[in-house]
Amino acid sequence: MKDFNKTLLDIGEYYMAGFNKDPKADKINSVANAIKCHLENIKLPTSKKGDPFYPMSNTTLWDTGEAYWYFNCYSLVPSSLWGIHPEPTPQVLKKLPKKYHDDFWQLKRKIETYLNGECTIPEFGIAGDSYVHSMINYERILQEGLASYLDRINKNKHKNPSFYKALTTTFSAIKIFHKRSLIYLKNQKVPNKKLIKALEKVPFKPAETFYEAMVCVNFMFYIDCNDNVGRITRYLAPYLTDDVSDEEAIYLFRTFWKIMDKTGSWHADFKFEKGQERITKLALKASHGIRRPNSGIFITGKETEDQWNAILDSWASGSSNPAIYNWELYKKQVKKFYKVSEEDTKHIAFGGCTETMLEGMSNIGSCECGLLPLRYLMQTVVSDLCKFKSYEEFYKHYMIILRVQIENCVRQHRLDQKIKAEENPLPMRSLLIDDCIDTGLEYQAGGARYNGACFNFASTTNTINSLYTLKKLGFGQKWKSEEIVDAVLDNFEHNKELYNDIIKLPKFGNDNKEVDEIAQTFMKDLTEPILKMKSWRGNGNYGPSHIILTEYANVGKVWCDIASLDGRLGGEPVGDSIGAYQGTDTQGPTALLNSVTKIPLENFFGTPVTNIRLSKANFTTTAQRKKLIALLKSYIQMGGMQLQATVIDQQAMKDALIHPENYKNLIIRIGGHSEYFNNLTPALKLEVIKRCEQLI
Repeated sequence: MKDFNKTLLDIGEYYMAGFNKDPKADKINSVANAIKCHLENIKLPTSKKGDPFYPMSNTTLWDTGEAYWYFNCYSLVPSSLWGIHPEPTPQVLKKLPKKYHDDFWQLKRKIETYLNGECTIPEFGIAGDSYVHSMINYERILQEGLASYLDRINKNKHKNPSFYKALTTTFSAIKIFHKRSLIYLKNQKVPNKKLIKALEKVPFKPAETFYEAMVCVNFMFYIDCNDNVGRITRYLAPYLTDDVSDEEAIYLFRTFWKIMDKTGSWHADFKFEKGQERITKLALKASHGIRRPNSGIFITGKETEDQWNAILDSWASGSSNPAIYNWELYKKQVKKFYKVSEEDTKHIAFGGCTETMLEGMSNIGSCECGLLPLRYLMQTVVSDLCKFKSYEEFYKHYMIILRVQIENCVRQHRLDQKIKAEENPLPMRSLLIDDCIDTGLEYQAGGARYNGACFNFASTTNTINSLYTLKKLGFGQKWKSEEIVDAVLDNFEHNKELYNDIIKLPKFGNDNKEVDEIAQTFMKDLTEPILKMKSWRGNGNYGPSHIILTEYANVGKVWCDIASLDGRLGGEPVGDSIGAYQGTDTQGPTALLNSVTKIPLENFFGTPVTNIRLSKANFTTTAQRKKLIALLKSYIQMGGMQLQATVIDQQAMKDALIHPENYKNLIIRIGGHSEYFNNLTPALKLEVIKRCEQLI
């Protein structure tokens, strides 16, 4: 066994070697040993002269060795284990003596006993499949220093010795990597003395200056997995003293944003509140023209015109960031459903695309489970429509079927959470997220202060429009049920008249009273059952959401392969947000937002992603900007929960289809996050182009 482990180390399989170090260890200690071995041996990321932070990734996320990451806080290591190493398993096996091949496969199977989502059937894993974003408690590390974590471990270790042993190992792994980083920096030809001095203090001792705080956040962000940084302007604000120039702050923020962009990282959040006005403006200015982080800003209703213009400036720069969020509504709902204390509401932030979390103290998950209402609607239409004589009877039957599927999804997800806690422990998250150290509970097992899950929907707008079609045209009003079923199964190939009738009907997102009434009823009936359900993890609540990432084209192709009664042909993309279906919001932005606010958005406190595409003309004059600001303020006042804008020229997107090399920095907002237009699939590019361009 020792020879096998030595061979694993020799060929760079550090994670596997560490995991196999103590065959008698339980799973969490095996994982902790693997992380430690990895951080002891991984090739250190390079640093260029003048880099203000370390580690900095100067390569892409997937260039293993230059950038390391944690997938759910497992290391993405120089290994075939996670399927992203440039050398696939056959190549690794070529390095490994044949006598160890059986040992390799046995160890690989042992490590992979359970991976995320294995208890969730694919149709219940829409845009997530059990993946869990989170964010560590940066504020606590900045204020107390990471060394205090070891003190807390030692104080509590009698509660659960095995658990705390794993945390101690994980802490020592960070310490080792930190020491290696300092040695590397000191041995450079031209050592960066300022950076070295800062890293000699942070993250183990409290930060005192803005630069030290940024260095600390960057280092711990790298350790955590390049995931999310939470309300970064809130916890950094005390360090931005008057002696720090705007230019220096913008430079440090922009450098960090570029790191997040290059590594494909996720969310950062802002809020204009007392003591944070200056830092929020600087952070926004630094993000101009950069894809990541996906950023969000809480709107309280007290923002000045100058502050609104800081947001619009960022949109106009082409970054599509930040999305806007209704502070009072999010605060009210997380207090109600996650039982968050008033003090802890300051930690409300977003992870991943835009899932609602509590920074440093939650395991509320991401799009861990979810489903497509449209899929079950069309299945029900095909199998049962002819059995009913009225829309009301059919709708009642459909909702019974949909609720059964929701219950099935939750049942499978609860089992998935339970087995993850047993087979997929995360010692890094358990170390860095409150209150795992204090309670002695592992992160996956409910050790965080606030637990729950994000229940994700997609295709709701398609479903609303399809229900409206049934109500207006079905049940013999103009078309017989048999004719409708035949047309759907035939993809409208031989019934263009019905298809044309559907296309002519009003669609959601145009402030049509009848359509909006259906939307309101359906969304209420859809979400209320979920609000009463509890997750296995910490007995927390499910937070309904509507977040489809970049999956809406593939989802339509795989899970909605028959035509739907909104005029969508079989296999075509579903809706990209909770707003209008792409290209159907023809009555302007006010009508779109009026429709959105008719539905019970407060039930979607996991976040109801709402897309709007704005013409650049909205930003060219003071008068136009004032109109746009008035629209956005009204949307929030009416109960709008989230809105994300893409400001991009239609002709530029069309030209980018032909000449992508000329549009490397063309950015759009999609499914809760920002993405380079060139990174989208051809199908998604066409869907973005379909969006109506709105002029206020």
